[in-house]
Amino acid sequence: MKLFLLMRPEEFGSNWDTTMGFVLRAENEAKARKLAADKTHGDEGRDPWLDPHLVTCTEILVDGPEEVILCDFLAG
Repeated sequence: MKLFLLMRPEEFGSNWDTTMGFVLRAENEAKARKLAADKTHGDEGRDPWLDPHLVTCTEILVDGPEEVILCDFLAG
């Protein structure tokens, strides 16, 4: 299994009551997107998580430098 980071850009729309990102484990990008779509609780619905034009999907490599993978901060 691989780790994936899925992120929705802020300009996608309303940032209230929406999911902004996921870190999840899946076999491939297609399965990662489907899992995110199935697990979202936000007003954005399932479709954006399946569309590569609306949500980025990056494989997270296990090897690499020490770094922050996700800091999803929204001040309001």
